[in-house]
Amino acid sequence: MTGHSSHNALEYELLREQAGALGIAGKQLRDALTVYSKHVERGGLAGESRTEQLLDEVAAKVYALLLQRELVGFVHNNIEWLKATFDLPVGIWPRIGALPVAPLSHKPS
Repeated sequence: MTGHSSHNALEYELLREQAGALGIAGKQLRDALTVYSKHVERGGLAGESRTEQLLDEVAAKVYALLLQRELVGFVHNNIEWLKATFDLPVGIWPRIGALPVAPLSHKPS
């Protein structure tokens, strides 16, 4: 294998991995949106613990896809792309990148 062809093989493999990672992140977001939508269709209301948990999961998946896109070089218009590509719940943007509040396992001293 020549230096040029080994470089091409490595470049191809890197591009394949990047495309795979983007696909996985997109599927995970779609799956989280499906679970959230089904919950709302069954009567889940804003402010309920389960609804909030599912919104946090959707936000985490949006953030993961946003980061993945930026890591592979898509650095412009990512938010617009996400809005155009996915039916995101109202109020999701303030949750992006935020960590959900975890209950304290013990009382502070």
